Amino acid sequence: MGLKEKIINALGGTVSNKTANSAFGNDFLKYGNRQPVLNPEWSDVRISDEDMYKGYGYAVIQKRGNKVATLAKTNLTTWAKPEIVDEFQKRNETPIHPYLKLIEDSKKFTEKQFYKNISIYLDLAGVYYLGAVRVRRKSSVPTLPDIITDVKEFVLLNPYEIRRVVNKDGEVAGYIERKKDGRYREWPKDMIIEMKELNPFDPEKSQWAMTDAAKEAVYTITKTADYTRQSLNGNIDAPGIITTDVILPDEDFANFKQRVLDHRQGEPLFGNGSGAIKWDSMQVDLDKAALMDINEINRTTLFAVSGTSKTALGIEQSGTTRDTANVQRELLMSDTIQPRLEDIIDFLNLDYKKTYPKEYEQTGYYIEVVSAVGKDYATEKAATESRQAQFELYKTIADAGYTDESAKQYATGDIELTDLEEDEEKMA
Repeated sequence: MGLKEKIINALGGTVSNKTANSAFGNDFLKYGNRQPVLNPEWSDVRISDEDMYKGYGYAVIQKRGNKVATLAKTNLTTWAKPEIVDEFQKRNETPIHPYLKLIEDSKKFTEKQFYKNISIYLDLAGVYYLGAVRVRRKSSVPTLPDIITDVKEFVLLNPYEIRRVVNKDGEVAGYIERKKDGRYREWPKDMIIEMKELNPFDPEKSQWAMTDAAKEAVYTITKTADYTRQSLNGNIDAPGIITTDVILPDEDFANFKQRVLDHRQGEPLFGNGSGAIKWDSMQVDLDKAALMDINEINRTTLFAVSGTSKTALGIEQSGTTRDTANVQRELLMSDTIQPRLEDIIDFLNLDYKKTYPKEYEQTGYYIEVVSAVGKDYATEKAATESRQAQFELYKTIADAGYTDESAKQYATGDIELTDLEEDEEKMA
């Protein structure tokens, strides 16, 4: 080993030995096809979750979280086996899932915080880790595993502070929570309920969030806003160009330039002849700096990905009727909010079923979401028009001298026209 290698090793470095097989071109080219792309392209937009939680992204995620929490507080119920329900009814009580009771009775968070926080983190990170503090007792038989008792409390965690610990077989062995101030604690595998959105490209290793699907749209909206701000900033002190119709000698031009620089606001500039002095402003047309079409296209993409709309976000739009707004609200609830709450509840149900199989077999406890769709306004309107037409038909037939009963049956489609019965009193 030479002196150079000894010094490098003493300093903790490594020695790279070039082999005879290394090509001169590959060694010489530092930035070729051997290295990743240095600057991101439009097809590989790089934007952080913190950047996604601003502007329209913040509004969308907050609205979704609030609606999920509101739905959870009013539309969750507990299903149990009939014999369990009968036992509770004898005591004038209603069965409640133990997990729901923990959420309602918690002194560390409210019901709204529980469901809203989970929804927000699922939108941002695509994964959430819910701490479930369980008591573990040693089994009386040494060969058997520890006995896990009921959950004592739920702990709301920050998924950005949680790291999964994977064993040599690729299975999750536990979790480590690290705070920014250096504190950390270890969570056993059975004390974390992992809620995860599906990543169809890599189901095992990573997750896929709503913000991943909308990052190109949000990135473009952010960049157009940056461009507009730069245009406004540059327009504040935008210079202009003063030209003359004649070419002056150097001394006269210097004198003319000094006259302009010494010019005070409000004082006129005199030119010797028509068009002698011309002013060209260098300000940018701010209507073009707004980039409205680009914003509108990407905003529509964000609405489509998040399942929201202008009406759902409180953006006033002319031409939107009350019926249209009600339909949009119902679609948001049925196609976006309710499925998100069902996903959260399904993770809780699955954990209870896996962790407490005996209790589940005995009680059949299952949390379910009651449908949040109130009315189908289009169907209701058509039904009202149909009933009105039936009434008018009934009234016409009854006034024509037929019995009220036969007129009613004909209007509802129970009899044919030939079965109508004449009312002798009306005919008299």
